[in-house]
Amino acid sequence: MKKQVATLVILSIVLTVALELPFYHYSVIPNSASAESADINKVFHWLLIIGLPIFSIVISGLAVALIFFRSKGQGHEPEYRPTSLPKLEAIWTIVPLLVVIGVSVFGAVMLEKIVKAEPNELEIKVTASRYFYQFEYTDTGIKSYELVVPVGQRIHFSLTSTDVVHNFWVREWGPKEDCLPGMITDLRITPDKIGTFTVQCSQLCGPGHTYMTAPVRVLSLADYNAWALQQTQASTTPPPVSTMPGMGP
Repeated sequence: MKKQVATLVILSIVLTVALELPFYHYSVIPNSASAESADINKVFHWLLIIGLPIFSIVISGLAVALIFFRSKGQGHEPEYRPTSLPKLEAIWTIVPLLVVIGVSVFGAVMLEKIVKAEPNELEIKVTASRYFYQFEYTDTGIKSYELVVPVGQRIHFSLTSTDVVHNFWVREWGPKEDCLPGMITDLRITPDKIGTFTVQCSQLCGPGHTYMTAPVRVLSLADYNAWALQQTQASTTPPPVSTMPGMGP
């Protein structure tokens, strides 16, 4: 029996290391550009750290059973007979239960952090229509078809739709939220990287769904203030009309 246990332990360790090693060098969510995306990435990492050893033990146990405890053929007396191990059974019931409870609490705490309102949030109303987005900045009254935000600023998006169900998603920011006709939904994001991104709709909203995008620019605070001042002194330009018939706003 010691041989089988030793084989199980060695296989479990080797498989765990082989599976977990890549995740120490590569992010689960590549090109993360928001604090919320980083938090979600942290949850994924912990799930992998906890889940992969369990997966390795189960697979290694199955391999050991197939190698050492397989039937020798018809009429052959089995070398090992079924037995009951109450303590072991209690352990492999209680330990996974504690793991699930711990992961659930950790996930709930992280979710509360992501959705919790904070003081001094930048309020932006997002109105989705076939097949464009309009952004209205509550504090300045600016209306734009381009989303421009300052880096490091917590942003509260209030989302709605004028026609069908759309979605608001910047891939690098992580979380996304539906834009529903006649309802207001909320999404909070803290961009942490300066750059150019794209808002896209992840709901099939019609024949022009592919064109349901909007440019996003994350600027330094100084550049954002300069942009906001420029916008208040100039009229907003209309969104570009799709080249496909009937797909313009």
